[in-house]
Amino acid sequence: MPVFAINETDLRKLFQKLKERKAPGPDELTSSSYVRLLFIDYSSAFNTNLPAKLHHKLINTLRFPPTICDWLLDFSLDREQYVKVGNMKSSSLKISTGTPQGCVLSPTLYSLFTFDCGAIDDKNMVIKFADDTTICGFIKNGDECSYRAQIDHTIDWCSQNNLTLNVSKTKEIVIDFRKRRNTKLPIKIDNKDVEIVNDFKLLGTHITHDLKWHHNILDIMKKSRQRLYFLRCLKSFHVHPNILMNFYRAIVEAVLTRSITIWFGSATKRDLNRLSAVIRSAEKITGMELPSLEKIFHQRTQKRTAAIMKDPSHPANRLFVFLRSQRQLKTYFGNKQFVNSFYPAAVKLFNS
Repeated sequence: MPVFAINETDLRKLFQKLKERKAPGPDELTSSSYVRLLFIDYSSAFNTNLPAKLHHKLINTLRFPPTICDWLLDFSLDREQYVKVGNMKSSSLKISTGTPQGCVLSPTLYSLFTFDCGAIDDKNMVIKFADDTTICGFIKNGDECSYRAQIDHTIDWCSQNNLTLNVSKTKEIVIDFRKRRNTKLPIKIDNKDVEIVNDFKLLGTHITHDLKWHHNILDIMKKSRQRLYFLRCLKSFHVHPNILMNFYRAIVEAVLTRSITIWFGSATKRDLNRLSAVIRSAEKITGMELPSLEKIFHQRTQKRTAAIMKDPSHPANRLFVFLRSQRQLKTYFGNKQFVNSFYPAAVKLFNS
């Protein structure tokens, strides 16, 4: 068996190189940083869409076929609207702004209209879902210039595109885990201070300043228990078990597992037991075995992971990196809060 000799000087150099190559931990990276989230609320967003401006963006920027652009413009112009109460009907009025209420195309047209409202640099992120817009700013060493410039840019964009910000409903959350936290200056829009809150409900999910999910889980549990009442009513009418099962999946489980891939990994054992108690109550009512929260979490996480990895255009596609073996993904390390979040948990589940 060969023996390799190495002197003390070379050994120290080797350890020094290994020490320099060691990546800094999450605590070191975030020791002087925090995040500010601005949840923007627009005043009658779908009613202020300008069809002519949308037509211009579709043709000149997005390069849509002119025939489709002309059809969408004709669809949006001169729409008749009236009010009917009982047998009484008002005179009709032609409207040429906004998109029709309840129309399937309306959210898509609004998303196309606002596609050019994005981040101005890599320190910020603009997340949009229909008319819900969130500006995320990563603040390092107390430098908020980029974040505030992004907000000013968004305000200017709104003024140019006939959109008005509702300052009273626009809220901000500051996520700061530093030991020494200084007082944050509020954001001003139209000379009004934006309220800084500790909790905000975005797309049905409660987001808190400490990234804990107790409030969100209590809200889910409350709504799920309320819907169990209707399941018991169906049971009393001697409805077929298959119908009870379908009702549970569509009405109760849909609420019980809403955004489960986000909060399950960081939820406390006590909160998970509360939700599991709702499932056990539903099992007694239906007389059938129902999937557990953990099983649903694993299924949805695996499905979402596979979809992200197959889509190179997905922003999170780069977070799933294969090792040289091409069998397992690169594992993320950090504090417990980070490791239990979706992407590290998805990688861990994929590797297992």
